[in-house]
Amino acid sequence: MIELRNATLGYPGKTVLRDVTLSFPAGQITVLLGPNGSGKSTLLKAILGLSQLQDGAILVQGKPLEAWDSAALARQVACLPQSRRVPDMTVERLVLHGRFPYLRYPRRYRPQDRAAARQAMEQVGILEYAGQELKTLSGGTRQKAYIAMALAQDTAAVLLDEPNAYLDLAHQLQLMALCRDLARQGKAVVVVLHDLNLALQYADRIALFANGTLLAQGTGPELCASGDLNQAFGVEVTPWETPQGTHYTFRLPRE
Repeated sequence: MIELRNATLGYPGKTVLRDVTLSFPAGQITVLLGPNGSGKSTLLKAILGLSQLQDGAILVQGKPLEAWDSAALARQVACLPQSRRVPDMTVERLVLHGRFPYLRYPRRYRPQDRAAARQAMEQVGILEYAGQELKTLSGGTRQKAYIAMALAQDTAAVLLDEPNAYLDLAHQLQLMALCRDLARQGKAVVVVLHDLNLALQYADRIALFANGTLLAQGTGPELCASGDLNQAFGVEVTPWETPQGTHYTFRLPRE
């Protein structure tokens, strides 16, 4: 659904990632992993045209990124960025912003837009907060409102940059289960995570970044067996089997 071909990415005067070839297929969760500053957020921004494609190509639905206008691209790809301001509005009004790519001037919400916003709020469990001001909510509930806005956009791909920020453990698991549901619906789901355990439990594929490059890509077990996770994070990752499936332990390397 989204494909990078030998893509070099960055900002004017600065290269962040070099020669990345990677695809984000429909129906799968792809997790982007890597140390801080390894270029994960820059990659998501490049797909949206917000960071610079310095070389190579980015394709969305087989079409070069530069061939999409902003509204058409927003009907294909939704993104929850890492940092956001908190506007003076209700939860429902924020979620309705996800419908902007479908509106013509003057922007008036249609019944189908309100229905999509309501469905998105139900999906993330915040419908009861629809009429509340964002600034009155806890960080976790506010985060869910932004996730609902991305879902209301009703796109083929959903990009989530550290969506578990501000969420407690139970809500983190609920969010990853929601990502699994979205993938089952046929969406391409791309998630930036710092939690290795969640990544290994939920990712269909992992793209591992370090030192300005795509170090490796594959399934969680493949990256554990290759030692690439150990190399990127400076830890020892050990899988162990339980009746509930494979789990992982992490420790610093022995001296």
